[in-house]
Amino acid sequence: MMYGKEFEGVIRSTVLVDPKGVVRALWPKAPSKGHAAEVLETLERLAA
Repeated sequence: MMYGKEFEGVIRSTVLVDPKGVVRALWPKAPSKGHAAEVLETLERLAA
C-alpha cells in the first residue's frame, strides 16, 4: 500500500527469444536472486 492505495508493484519477467523470433522460454515472475544463472542454463541447454 502506498498513500492508502493498493498496487501490484514491480513484476519482473523474462522472455527468451531465438534469432527467428520464436519464444523459447518464459519466466512470468522471475526472482531477482539466481535468475540469471537459470536463464543461462536454459540458453545453454537449448543451444546444444
